[in-house]
Amino acid sequence: MWDIWLDEFANSKGPKPRLTDKRATLLAALHSEQLKPNADQPMELFRKVLRQIKKNEWYMKPDRRQFLFPESLFLNEERREKHVHRALSVRVDGVATVDRNKWRV
Repeated sequence: MWDIWLDEFANSKGPKPRLTDKRATLLAALHSEQLKPNADQPMELFRKVLRQIKKNEWYMKPDRRQFLFPESLFLNEERREKHVHRALSVRVDGVATVDRNKWRV
């Protein structure tokens, strides 16, 4: 999983981030809690989750790049679940199944 994360988020120039014990623990929790039960190919789902995060404008602002590490993205069960469900809710053609602007109270 760390190789997939590096492939999607690591800068090709300069030193690459290291896989710490905390990052490994969080990625293992993500795999066992969310990826494995929700997909036949958990690694492809993980790549899809990372690509959905990359599409989010908030995360891709230059001053917020520090939040793209596993310790920020997948810190607790709620965050892990949120990111996986966002990736699962996007249709194959890339159009979201729910439009927030159409919600009514």
